[in-house]
Amino acid sequence: MHLPSISWLFRQVTFICQGRIKNCGLKKMKKSNKNKKHCGSSEFLKIINLAIYEGADSVTIEYDDTGLEVCNWIGSLGIGEIIVGRDIEQNLIDYIIEAANLENKTKGKIVIELDETEYTINVEEYNHFGESAFKLTLKKENG
Repeated sequence: MHLPSISWLFRQVTFICQGRIKNCGLKKMKKSNKNKKHCGSSEFLKIINLAIYEGADSVTIEYDDTGLEVCNWIGSLGIGEIIVGRDIEQNLIDYIIEAANLENKTKGKIVIELDETEYTINVEEYNHFGESAFKLTLKKENG
């Protein structure tokens, strides 16, 4: 059985979500450096959209030799893809650190609203072969 690639699924999710996501974005965004934030936040939202679409309960983001590895986890089963592009990688990491307030700690949270549903994303920063990596645990809020 041949499974579609993550990039194919990602394009499909992005296409599907374009028409039905309302109020997509962080509820609390700081005003500084908007262009950089927008790039990081839009990539972050694409990653979270795909994870929710796939039914993932968590996402890991780690540096790899070829780029930034993003893996969606459903229990102990994970499927990932490499994001290539140093600017995109760095903007995404900077955005996660700032949005989850991880400057001086290893755990934080980000609250987003997708399609009028609120999600809390618990973020944990950890060391992966000498570099920062992140585990994002998704939780759909009641309501």
